[in-house]
Amino acid sequence: MDWITAGLCMFAFTAPSACVGVPFSVGQTGTVLAPFVCLVVTFASSLGAYILHYLALKYDCSSLPELGWTLGGDTGRIFGGTIQLGNFLLYMPVALLVCAQALQGALDPKGAWLSGCIDYWILIVSLICLATSQLRSLSNTTALSFISLGCVVWVVFSLIYVVWINEVPDDERNDALLVGNPDMVSSSDSLKGWTNFALGVSTTAWAFVPSFLAVELSNKKVMESPQDFPKAIVLVAILNILVYCGVGVFVTNRWGYDVDDPVMLFHAFPDDDLKSRILNLFWFLACLISYALDSVPLVASCQRAWAPNFDVDNDWSLTGICVYLLISLPSFFSTIVMALFVPSLFCMLAIVTALTVPWVNLIYPAYLHNRNAKRLGKNKIESSSVKLLGDGEEGGLGEDLLVGGGGSMDDNEGELSRKAVLFVLFMGVFLFLICTVAAIGKLGIHELRGPIVVGCNGWTILDID
Repeated sequence: MDWITAGLCMFAFTAPSACVGVPFSVGQTGTVLAPFVCLVVTFASSLGAYILHYLALKYDCSSLPELGWTLGGDTGRIFGGTIQLGNFLLYMPVALLVCAQALQGALDPKGAWLSGCIDYWILIVSLICLATSQLRSLSNTTALSFISLGCVVWVVFSLIYVVWINEVPDDERNDALLVGNPDMVSSSDSLKGWTNFALGVSTTAWAFVPSFLAVELSNKKVMESPQDFPKAIVLVAILNILVYCGVGVFVTNRWGYDVDDPVMLFHAFPDDDLKSRILNLFWFLACLISYALDSVPLVASCQRAWAPNFDVDNDWSLTGICVYLLISLPSFFSTIVMALFVPSLFCMLAIVTALTVPWVNLIYPAYLHNRNAKRLGKNKIESSSVKLLGDGEEGGLGEDLLVGGGGSMDDNEGELSRKAVLFVLFMGVFLFLICTVAAIGKLGIHELRGPIVVGCNGWTILDID
């Protein structure tokens, strides 16, 4: 793929969820503070993705765990794989549930089929999602990325249209503040207000996560010109800012600060209305592609670990398809079990965000950059010793050691300043603390926990009362 497609692939990774989540984020954070936070977090996350791209290109790595092993040994590999693949695995049941709800809304909005049970729709959708794992590589998701972009654009313009024609009257609208939300200063709802403030800030973290795919995209196996990947980072950063500021501020100004999270447009129409069905269909496609972008690198990592000699690119025989299907089954069954039996997937998602997103996006890139700097420093010391012992001849072993394994790339080319890396690290720690507070608050406050899972026969898996 080219850099434009790579950028759209990163955008499609979180855009379906982000475009309906940012109004809540802006309403709870403030119409002035929220765009500012978005700009700062987007800038920091872009720097984190650039660090990973630079190091992946320098050491010719095609996955984040591989890059972690190159610079941090087994510790770097295990930790990098845990935070990246753990996020993929634990987000997939959320995407599966949302896909099932959207498909049911598009085909059977009144619940006349399958006794109206969402569990059956989850099982149906899971088979479609399982088929997406056969894409095998992100380089095969080019068409899906453009389809996802079209779906997101449709949902965004539909959101703007619905909000435009259905403005909440002034006497019924709870206006948003420039900074924070009204509940934060209320004596009875201050804890809820501060928790929602933290949840709003955490949205800016998970809505833009280029580092999760930076290494997997910026290599010669996927991109025809990996050195152009920084352009893709800029493209997806601009798209993120436009969606966040444009949609979030617009919806909040017309509907007030207390909008739902997420804003589901099809509830604005009767269930069997054609507009509602069409919106559900586009929502289904967008979330299905988001699921695929999670499952493809996850299953690919399993393949590299369990069947390293399998010819991923060329073996499309019936046997090869069956082998790859078997490789994908453990994560597939885990996804189904969590989608059916975890009482509140959105509470789980809040915890997953805190434990993975700031780490992969910001803290881990800063750690790898520091490991690389130490390696270069050690090589330069060794280089000086070699030159002293080698009669000072130019072009000797000393100059090769200065490259540090990076081929023709100069040691300082693409390196960020120490202050920039410290900024990335600081933002990672800050967002980790904010996301942790948000997750604890969402678990502890009854109104914020979200719906619990109810089985087909009406039995409740967990009574949160």
